[in-house]
Amino acid sequence: MADLYLADGIVNCAASPGATALSVVASALTRGRIDFFNLSATGTPADNVIQWLVRRISAAGTSSAVTPRPVDPAAPAAQLSAQQTYTAEPTFGVQLMDLGVHQRAYYQWQALPGREILVPATASNGVSFTAINGSFTGQVDVTVQWEE
Repeated sequence: MADLYLADGIVNCAASPGATALSVVASALTRGRIDFFNLSATGTPADNVIQWLVRRISAAGTSSAVTPRPVDPAAPAAQLSAQQTYTAEPTFGVQLMDLGVHQRAYYQWQALPGREILVPATASNGVSFTAINGSFTGQVDVTVQWEE
């Protein structure tokens, strides 16, 4: 049975419009499967749509680590890593999803069995979640769950 892990990322759209909120980054030894993510925004409600891009990455960029949390407290430490607070964005590859999410709502994606987003067992490769809006000045949040 695979172990499940969660990580959260945030980005302030006023300070960094179009910045990556979170990336799940592979190790050279472990393949991951993203099976759930949640996108939301905080701050004063307004009529803004935040464009979320879910893309593959081929280089992790420069960022701060987020410690993945195991869903099962008896699970070992995660082999994949999570990154946020980018000072140099990752190298983007194939776009997997382009989602418009209204600030007053949230969006949850749950994969059908066998339809998960695969994270290859290749160092510094992974999947990123980037928020884009030209006028929204609040914070956006993403929670990602994956199995290893």
